[in-house]
Amino acid sequence: MKVNEFIMATSKLEKYFEKEYTNEQRQIMYEELKEMSLEKYQESIKDCIKTCKFLPKLAEILGKTERLSNFEARDYTNFDFNSLLANRDILI
Repeated sequence: MKVNEFIMATSKLEKYFEKEYTNEQRQIMYEELKEMSLEKYQESIKDCIKTCKFLPKLAEILGKTERLSNFEARDYTNFDFNSLLANRDILI
């Protein structure tokens, strides 16, 4: 991820939480996150906005990223969702 991409994405967090990181915090965060893809960082930011009460620290951002990277997509193509209905055998 490039510096300008990091700054733009991080500013979204700062705007949402109405608080800014210090320059030192931004520098440390970028050093730790620069190998991450922009898309992955943006997904982590979206997750932080949905779940964090306060401007997230680096550990929270990395935790969201780890959770997202452990996600395994499932194929529901041939799944019978009607089998989940509790009263499917009751006729009215």
